[in-house]
Amino acid sequence: MDAAILAKVNAWLNGNFDQETKDTIKRLQAGDPKELEEAFYRNLEFGTGGLRGIMGTGTNRMNKYTVGMATNEMFTDYLGTEDFDGTLAYKLKVTQKDGDEFTYWLDPDTFLEIKVDETRKIRGAEQTTETELGDYEKVAGVYFPMSVESWTQGQPNQRQRTIIASGTANTSLAADYFAEPQTPVPTARAAAQPDVGNTKKGEAPPPKPAATKPASPSHPGKGE
Repeated sequence: MDAAILAKVNAWLNGNFDQETKDTIKRLQAGDPKELEEAFYRNLEFGTGGLRGIMGTGTNRMNKYTVGMATNEMFTDYLGTEDFDGTLAYKLKVTQKDGDEFTYWLDPDTFLEIKVDETRKIRGAEQTTETELGDYEKVAGVYFPMSVESWTQGQPNQRQRTIIASGTANTSLAADYFAEPQTPVPTARAAAQPDVGNTKKGEAPPPKPAATKPASPSHPGKGE
């Protein structure tokens, strides 16, 4: 089978597709490889009569995934293989409707992502972020990269690396873990203190002002 077709087949087997779709692909792999090749040799596209094709599983068949990709105007191009740190990786480019591009390097044995380039337009300027992924471990049956290293293209000295020590899935958390933080109650303003900044050495600081009782209102004397 052609490498480009095989890459798309494995992308569906390892991607976010339902189990029935994956089981159909495995059945075709075992019993009808020619049909499998026909189902994946190209991507279904809009023509003059709209989106038409045979119902079934694969990129060249009408199904919920190909219809969704076509209507969202996302395109995937197979760019061949490329050496990445001694690994001859599969290279795919995904172009979104808004023009953003994602280039993926996939491990030829596991088809896991080992590098991703994201090219976006930010305030009119094109910017590419490179990310390397590695040290994959299974968490609840799903592979996760435990090492992620990213940097802006052209600035390899500004790499940011994240190392994940361990991971668990579906962990129980107390309800208050997601509670909105409470606004702290402001403390009462401290009482004014006498100014001791001008006190000379050896002199006692001025005493605190004594509290004064308000004077009583005066009343006219008897007979006045």
